[in-house]
Amino acid sequence: RSSYTYYLNYQKPEPGFWSKIWGSDTKPVLPLPDGEYQLVLSRADKQTAISLRDKNGTSLDAETTLALHEPFVQAIRLARIEL
Repeated sequence: RSSYTYYLNYQKPEPGFWSKIWGSDTKPVLPLPDGEYQLVLSRADKQTAISLRDKNGTSLDAETTLALHEPFVQAIRLARIEL
């Protein structure tokens, strides 16, 4: 129960017609190609650790993982999620 895996199908968001006109907030774009991924949540010292893996369960390389940090933070804040 200390680890949860969520299976995702990621597609980069495209701004809709009305958001272009009204200038609504844009959604964060992850530095990943469209495809299937696994989002794994686990506990680490009273905090939540997030890791992203490819569809086969292989961890993404360190550079990609670091590049994902800020877009994930933006998405969590935008959704007002508490982990």
